[in-house]
Amino acid sequence: MKNKIPYGYCQCGCGNRSQIAKRNRKELGHIKGVPVKFIQGHSSKKHGLSDHQLYSVWLDMKSRCSNPNNKRYKDYGGRGIRVCLVWQNSFKEFYAFAISHGWKPNLQIDRKNNNTGYSPSNCIFVSLKTNTRNSRKSKIWVINDVPYQSCRSAAKALKVDHATIRTWCNGAKQNCFSYNKY
Repeated sequence: MKNKIPYGYCQCGCGNRSQIAKRNRKELGHIKGVPVKFIQGHSSKKHGLSDHQLYSVWLDMKSRCSNPNNKRYKDYGGRGIRVCLVWQNSFKEFYAFAISHGWKPNLQIDRKNNNTGYSPSNCIFVSLKTNTRNSRKSKIWVINDVPYQSCRSAAKALKVDHATIRTWCNGAKQNCFSYNKY
């Protein structure tokens, strides 16, 4: 948020609300004869970290879990995935957890159990590669009764191209198949 002006809301007698800078609240009172009151808001300077990379991670996490207009909502909030109340209500708490649990700029938040929500007991910070492998869409590849965590890891172990593994598991080879992890 570029504009760091503390804000609140003004509410007129009919119930309509609009955002207003706190510095302008003295100008309130009666607008066009209708009584208006100032309702306390918050300041984006509250924690001083709104420019930190983790702040975007926190906002995105909350949005995918609670905003039906978010393009990822169906995969998160739509499936019942929620953010724990402590993190939902406090960026400072989320930030403290992340820093104390090894977050670095090249890491992403990941849930240990993809069927439960974001909370300190279910979250870790991992590389993009690990996070991608832990998605609901990722598969276990089984070739000759040996499971592999990815098509590429199977290809590397068997010294063939990953396209060959896909061809095998799509019916070209017996005893080769894949299934979703979660």
